[in-house]
Amino acid sequence: MLAAWLQLLVLSLSAQSVVKGRVTDDTGLPLPGASVTIGAQGQSTDANGAFHFKAVTGKSALLKVSFVGFATVEQTVKIPFSGEIKLQKTARQMDEVTVLSTRATDKS
Repeated sequence: MLAAWLQLLVLSLSAQSVVKGRVTDDTGLPLPGASVTIGAQGQSTDANGAFHFKAVTGKSALLKVSFVGFATVEQTVKIPFSGEIKLQKTARQMDEVTVLSTRATDKS
């Protein structure tokens, strides 16, 4: 009986330290490959824009999400957390790049 109670306690405590969610653009489309960090842990979102961190310590943590072409989001979340993070597109003007090359000729 005591062992079952302890096992239940461990499972409930470990479930409470989970931070999970989905990263989308402003239209709701998933962003696969987005970078998600929480503390020293980091990962990329899967094909559905999902991320999942286990064993996150503390009552809250700083969640940082970034993706090329979108504004980075930094959000303090309460643990446990389950939700959607929406990223906004950024308009960046790139400078022109010119590539030059020289072709070597074979002299025989």
